[in-house]
Amino acid sequence: MNARQLITAISMIAGGWLLLWSIGSIVIASRPMQAQELPPRPTLTPVVASEEPRREPRLGRIVGTVIDLTTGAPVAGMTVRINDQELLTDTNGNYGRENLMPGTYVVELIVPPERGTSVQGAIPITLPEGETARQDMAFRSPARVAAPEPSGDAAPVPPPATLPATGASNEAPWMAVLGMILLAGGVLIARRATP
Repeated sequence: MNARQLITAISMIAGGWLLLWSIGSIVIASRPMQAQELPPRPTLTPVVASEEPRREPRLGRIVGTVIDLTTGAPVAGMTVRINDQELLTDTNGNYGRENLMPGTYVVELIVPPERGTSVQGAIPITLPEGETARQDMAFRSPARVAAPEPSGDAAPVPPPATLPATGASNEAPWMAVLGMILLAGGVLIARRATP
């Protein structure tokens, strides 16, 4: 086998392999997703109309701000629990829950140990019909420690993490084109080699 025949064989094998690989990638990426099985729909029971129309109560809301007593500033990203629903404070330290029925609610600030300690426990609030109840919450953050000065022998920063492969690839069309070029090149070399 001379060099021309070897190059022809390698080119045709590589081209065929790339074509098969790209077709497999396209087939895998084009598979339909499995449908999610949903629970059965609830059945509705008919409601008997009463003689007197019933008035729905006007809904209210509970709002407040979370303050760090160490700094005196409002704090973003703190968790406030109103009954069983947890809310995060916005960039200004505010929280709020809308469309609440009149009644008694328990408001509690959830403070992770690394962020400080709460100065209040759970606070019951009575929400009148159609009103806004305000309950500010407070905690005390740990005292700030001066950051150490960086030294010359600090550990290098690791490279950013890469996302896992999802099966979808945009390499398949390019591999198909490259495979066809290699396959065609091998055929052309083989034709020129034959007398």
